[in-house]
Amino acid sequence: ARECHPDKGGDAEQFRLVTRAHTMLSDERKRALYDEHGDAALDEIEALTDGSRAGGSQAMEEPVQPVGVRIQVPLEVLHAGGKHTFLLPRLRPCSACSGVQSVSGVCSACRGRGQQTVDFGPLHVQVTCEQCRGTGRRLCRTCGGHGVQQEEAEVSAEIPPGPSGQRVTLRGEGHRLPGRQEGDAVLVVTAEPHERFALADA
Repeated sequence: ARECHPDKGGDAEQFRLVTRAHTMLSDERKRALYDEHGDAALDEIEALTDGSRAGGSQAMEEPVQPVGVRIQVPLEVLHAGGKHTFLLPRLRPCSACSGVQSVSGVCSACRGRGQQTVDFGPLHVQVTCEQCRGTGRRLCRTCGGHGVQQEEAEVSAEIPPGPSGQRVTLRGEGHRLPGRQEGDAVLVVTAEPHERFALADA
């Protein structure tokens, strides 16, 4: 971070990426979301946080990334169509803070200022407080201040007849983030192994 800092002649975008990586690695919940969903989940959380700081208008306008999941169904379902039930991992507003990310009280690390002073050699730089992420408030412990939790929901979907590998979109069954419209879930449907039959190539 010191080498990439713009005040030391570094690249601003590289400094942002290094700071983002540090924030992700130092936060257990955010690291777990990254391991499960990759950059898409972190992008959604950052957009949610930025939108809440800006009054939520930006968050309302941006679409929620769809959840992609691969499922296997019986060969008979792919051949004739039918309903299939499966577990769908997705994000939902935190049950403890209702998605507002914080609880009553000010952050003890920055004393409610939202910023801390970090020394880079002779430089004294004001940076966003890591503990409250710039809010100045005590973050919700249940969701780590992200405003969302991961759940595995039991979902039933109508699978149309088609080839193995077909995509089925479930409207409104994806991530649900505070202040945002519900996202979609996109299924990649493949056939379970069958002891006697297999789907012929189209």
